[in-house]
Amino acid sequence: MDDSARLLTALIESGVDLVEVGLPYSDPVAGRADDQAAAEIALRGGTRSEIVFSVVERVASAGGTGGP
Repeated sequence: MDDSARLLTALIESGVDLVEVGLPYSDPVAGRADDQAAAEIALRGGTRSEIVFSVVERVASAGGTGGP
């Protein structure tokens, strides 16, 4: 998750307009095949919603909101 926070911060600091952060899910028919595979890998690796929210909060509290 440290890498995710660093990458999100780098994207924001380099001027991207929008960052989409997804939550892993276990619905086998939702999304595209690559989305399904990524979600499965994330879930097997222990990623949970609270961890994702923690990373987003960490980036936002460090000033990585990209606001005006």
